[in-house]
Amino acid sequence: MIVLIIMVIVNYTQQLDRTFEEEAHTYLNEISRQAATFLHKQITAEMQSMRDLANYIGDQQDFDLESALDHLRNVNKYNGLKRMGIIVRDGTAYTTDDQTFYLGDREYFNQALQGKDIVSDTLIDKIGGGQINVCASPIYHDGRIVAVLFATHRIETYEQTLSVTFFGGQGYAYVANTQGDIMLCSSGAPRGYQNVLEFYRGAQESENPFGDVVNDMQSGENGFRLVKTGREEKYICYNPVDINDWYVFFVTPQSVVSSKTSGIMNYTMIMCGCIVVAFILLFLVNIRNESRSRARLANLAYSDPVTGIRNLAKFRLDAQKLLDKAHEPYAVIQFDVDKFKYINDVFGYSEGNRTLRHIAHVLSTHMEPGELCARSTNDHFVLMLHYQDDDSLLVRLYRLCEKICAQEHEGVAPFTLLLTFGIYRTTDELLDIVAMLDRASIAQKSKKGFHQTSFAFYNEELRQQMIKEKNLENEMTAAMQHHEFVVYYQPKYYINSLKLAGSEALVRWNHPERGLIPPGDFVPLFEKNGFIVEVDLYVFESVCQTIRRWLDEGLSPLPVSVNISRLHLHNPNFLEEFVAILKKYEVPANLLEFELTESVVFDNVELLIHLLHQLHRSGFLLSMDDFGTGYSSLNMLKDIPVDVLKLDRAFFEETDNDGRSRHIVTSVVALMRSLGIKVVAEGVETASQLSFLKSIQCDIAQGYYLARPMPLEDFEALIRKEQHSSDPPQ
Repeated sequence: MIVLIIMVIVNYTQQLDRTFEEEAHTYLNEISRQAATFLHKQITAEMQSMRDLANYIGDQQDFDLESALDHLRNVNKYNGLKRMGIIVRDGTAYTTDDQTFYLGDREYFNQALQGKDIVSDTLIDKIGGGQINVCASPIYHDGRIVAVLFATHRIETYEQTLSVTFFGGQGYAYVANTQGDIMLCSSGAPRGYQNVLEFYRGAQESENPFGDVVNDMQSGENGFRLVKTGREEKYICYNPVDINDWYVFFVTPQSVVSSKTSGIMNYTMIMCGCIVVAFILLFLVNIRNESRSRARLANLAYSDPVTGIRNLAKFRLDAQKLLDKAHEPYAVIQFDVDKFKYINDVFGYSEGNRTLRHIAHVLSTHMEPGELCARSTNDHFVLMLHYQDDDSLLVRLYRLCEKICAQEHEGVAPFTLLLTFGIYRTTDELLDIVAMLDRASIAQKSKKGFHQTSFAFYNEELRQQMIKEKNLENEMTAAMQHHEFVVYYQPKYYINSLKLAGSEALVRWNHPERGLIPPGDFVPLFEKNGFIVEVDLYVFESVCQTIRRWLDEGLSPLPVSVNISRLHLHNPNFLEEFVAILKKYEVPANLLEFELTESVVFDNVELLIHLLHQLHRSGFLLSMDDFGTGYSSLNMLKDIPVDVLKLDRAFFEETDNDGRSRHIVTSVVALMRSLGIKVVAEGVETASQLSFLKSIQCDIAQGYYLARPMPLEDFEALIRKEQHSSDPPQ
């Protein structure tokens, strides 16, 4: 009986050892595969950026090396590269750090001259030494390759991708080619190896056939090996990166993986001499410890180190299992904290991590059976919740927000958390969890920049809108270069005389294929991506050109107001650019009026007062646009010396039937006149509105009732007609 027990136990321990090895194989292979995928995506994205940059340089009318280098210096300020540069066809390289040297002997240069986009193996930098990787793309001009664009990375750029903490920090990674030459390694990797195949030196031929590893790499296969060299055993897993002939090798000491199981194995063998009851008890203990070891091993690979909840990899696995088993509706949700970087910068990373742990605690304690939560990256979290309908889901999310925002701030000033949610309903069972998360992310991005807690449900229209916006973004720079943006002018009239008082410059996009694109389709987009700053300058210069031509032709110019985005205020010296344009065309500043919306004025009172002094010193006028759409303070308004106040249509459109509204508008106009502020009513659409505005002595009116926005030619005709006729326009 004892012999039988020993045989059973020995057999069991052997099986247990194999099971843990298989699990280690699975976990290590998954980590290796993900690292290879992440590295591939990172390099692919960089190469796409290089192609786009090379195309931009090559598409210029004249290929000018110095202009191209100036552009690269601006690009290089923000990308963390060691340097960028251009190699001309004779092999001479000119760089952003003002170096000139020969690179004609570099393989990546010759490959790029053949029209290939390429990333090099690890090289020694010719300037200053040090290990580098180089991305290179050909520059085409007039259909031929005239030079090669290159970007030099310090190897730490890619090594950070490999520095993933797993197996308690005992694991490490290498990137090598199919000959085994090491090019990159993670932060914890031993530096004594030049070739990963050195792991196999001295290994027994029967255990680790050297040729199998080489054959696997040359045929693009992945693999897993247990290498025994001397007294140390290591698990090695390798996966192709699909970049050049690179492979990711993940190495973990076998002792780390088996540390939780070796005690079980030894304890089991000691108990071989015990009685049957002791054997049964031992068997139960082994089962329990096996479960714990599995949990600990899984925790090393699938838990978030900051919050302790699932990481994204574990979430994807568990969520896919739920979707495959449970045929019930779910909501897949992604959210993040608006301006979380502000918390880290102002209060420190410890407070930022405490906030993340608080969010994770709220989520994990409010999950129902069959629901999941995880931290994906940085301040991003993902959820998978039961779904009944939109209203009940939003009620639940609001409650979660209340719990999250109710955190206590220990030793720091209180701050408010603003969360942005993207929600995907699992209506399409053919999609996997990765695709669902992508759609939740699309929904979330549609709400970014609203500066309040907000929610967005994914729908196909949203996806099409994002595609549409992406297409517009792809074309906006070329549209600016090709002068597709045109300026329309909407006339303003003195209410008493109905004579022209000026105009407002409005931008339109005259697309060569789609015709006039409504400003509502591209102006909000440009506000989000910052391109509106370029458009504002473009419109301002166009207006200055027009006024200069009017002056040269002897035409009496009328004041023109131009809209200024709030984004300009982020640059305290932005006015210098406008003044430079004004001086370029020698236009009187009092013919130009800057329009800022009411919300911008009252959100930045101190900044606006400072700006007004600068504007007035330069001779410009300032107009507050859309007055009456927000929550303006008349008391505060008297302290802000604006020159013009524009009443929004919403402020007076009810005056026909509402005596209270009439009194309010009348009082506002009277107050502004007493302060010396000119009042313009915009959006006038009826004769009764115009009559009312005239009765309360409003100065100027603008709107469809009087004139719609029109091309420059039509507006000039209107000016000429009035200046050559004594009859007022009808």
